Amino acid sequence: MKKLIVLLIGGTILMSSCAVSTNARITTSRSINASHQNVVIKPLVAEVKVDINKKITGTATVKNGNVEQAKELAKWNALETSGADIIIDPVFDVTISTMTVTATVSGFHGKYISIETVKDEDLEKLEKYQVSSGKKEASVVNKLNKLKTTD
Repeated sequence: MKKLIVLLIGGTILMSSCAVSTNARITTSRSINASHQNVVIKPLVAEVKVDINKKITGTATVKNGNVEQAKELAKWNALETSGADIIIDPVFDVTISTMTVTATVSGFHGKYISIETVKDEDLEKLEKYQVSSGKKEASVVNKLNKLKTTD
């Protein structure tokens, strides 16, 4: 009986000392995914009131989930608890452990004032603020013009 107890205790110690820590932490950069190749979206222009004095945050933990799922739930949590329509300049902090993914998002409070379809004068305004990327096809204005001419 003493041998059995010693074997059980020894086996438990041996198994627990061989455990591998699989914790990781990921922080993403700010990004906006605005292109869907299989979906045609009529171009819209939104006017948003941004309150830079009102920081909003949201957190979500997903068991056996993935990073994108946790980030989406964190955004939803931030919007629901703050009453905002949109998170301006979102920054994500993601922690991955063995069984869970926890994401926290922070940004500024944004409320939609108006949303309209793109007009020619809107495209002219966008051209003024366009950041040159070296590729003419990559600009937002050129993509909107191309969509507008196919209507």
